Amino acid sequence: MEGDLQRLQVDVPKETVRQVRVLGANLGMSAANVLRQAVAEFLAKHAAAVGEAKA
Repeated sequence: MEGDLQRLQVDVPKETVRQVRVLGANLGMSAANVLRQAVAEFLAKHAAAVGEAKA
């Protein structure tokens, strides 16, 4: 599955791409790492919310 996620491609507005690059530069991270971190945080929050809903 990880390989599938690495090949995932989506259309992203140019302004959003620019903002992610600027954020990455400000944090000393690559744009790819900024996106990886954002996705990881989103998935963690989603998993926690699903866990709470099942409890």
